[in-house]
Amino acid sequence: KWLYYKWLSFPFLKKAATIHCATVMEAQSARKWLGNTVNIAIVPNGIEAGKIKLTPMLQKDALIISYVGRISQEKGINEFIKAWLKCKRKYDKIIVAGSGVGEYFEEFKRLQSMSEGSVLYKGYIDAVGVEEVICQGNFLALPSNEKRESFGNAVAEALALGRPVMVTRGLSWDHIEDEGIGFLFDRNEDSMCDAIREAQNIDDSALNKMSVAAYHYAIANLEASGLAHKLWVKMNESEKL
Repeated sequence: KWLYYKWLSFPFLKKAATIHCATVMEAQSARKWLGNTVNIAIVPNGIEAGKIKLTPMLQKDALIISYVGRISQEKGINEFIKAWLKCKRKYDKIIVAGSGVGEYFEEFKRLQSMSEGSVLYKGYIDAVGVEEVICQGNFLALPSNEKRESFGNAVAEALALGRPVMVTRGLSWDHIEDEGIGFLFDRNEDSMCDAIREAQNIDDSALNKMSVAAYHYAIANLEASGLAHKLWVKMNESEKL
């Protein structure tokens, strides 16, 4: 695989007029392997206009957190569940959708058993199922390792459906608290519990405001055609240099 990249992919990429990267992290990696002379356009991954829709927020009788993604070390869901188990309230739930293998997945199953029915596991699901899982929650969580996650498409998908998010600090979403669309945490138990408690203590009125803010953020910043135009402009600018 490395030889494929080195002998075929990298030489062609170096000749590209513009390389699209979704995040600063991706751009830094591209420059590392392709050199500082390549032209890079940093534009987020977009959401189709038809998938940006304000879905009704569930009444928050209890906190329901959704997680969509692989059950793996770099995604950090087990660490998040461990913190959640220490601060969850009686009827709080986590809905998990995604596949996993190996020791990390076995640990997840043990944590699910310890939760006494509070961790609901949906397994691997299709795109329609992903939307359903996101809408069944009050928040979507992305507890990924900040050194391994580049963008986090699930966050964009959740915001597009009017769901606020809870995200590891240091990813591409450090602005969510300023935008009023979510909470940040560090990858340690205390910080995760602080974010979970903030989500637990928010009332229905404030949660609905976050939901509407998430939806409007997605329209303004994540709609695919607008991002495609932005990328097109940057590509044309590079050709004029």
